[in-house]
Amino acid sequence: MDYMKKTLLNTAFVISIGFVPLLLCIQPHPAYGYKRADVERLLSERDCPQCNLSGANLKNANLQGINLKGANLKGADLSGAKLGGPPFGGSNLQNANLENANLQNANLENVNLQFANLKGANLSRANLNGANLFGTTLVLANLNNANLSGVNLGSADLSNANLANTNVQEAQNLLDANFANAKGLTTWQTVEFYYKGALNVP
Repeated sequence: MDYMKKTLLNTAFVISIGFVPLLLCIQPHPAYGYKRADVERLLSERDCPQCNLSGANLKNANLQGINLKGANLKGADLSGAKLGGPPFGGSNLQNANLENANLQNANLENVNLQFANLKGANLSRANLNGANLFGTTLVLANLNNANLSGVNLGSADLSNANLANTNVQEAQNLLDANFANAKGLTTWQTVEFYYKGALNVP
């Protein structure tokens, strides 16, 4: 009888331990706090300064001409979206997905794009003065004629990016930025990048 009780207790213990990883797996991930009302306002009124759009799904959305000054777009999916026109002044796009987004002529001055994904994005003639691009993915991005004065490009990945006619040498931080196969750089820029700690300078 004691042996049977011991066996049942051991079995119950094993089963309870087995549930622990399962419970851990099904715990909900922390959700971004975007407001549905702000998303509806964005799409209907096309004017959304200071809006909370963190984590919102705006994939392929046409947001050209919309005022997003000071908006929180942290972690938002803006892949393939069209952006530009009024300034984003002070907006937070940290960890946002902007892959293949069209940001041509966009005013991104002082915007936080830390760790954002801008792979294949069109940033030609965009104003990125003072923007934070630390750790940002800019692989295959088009930065032709972009203003990169005062930009933080530390640890950013600019491999295969088009940097023709940019003032990237005026960036505030180039330490560990990856320029492998980057296009359009002048000889003078490559020498300066080397001394500023950039990596894989062509």
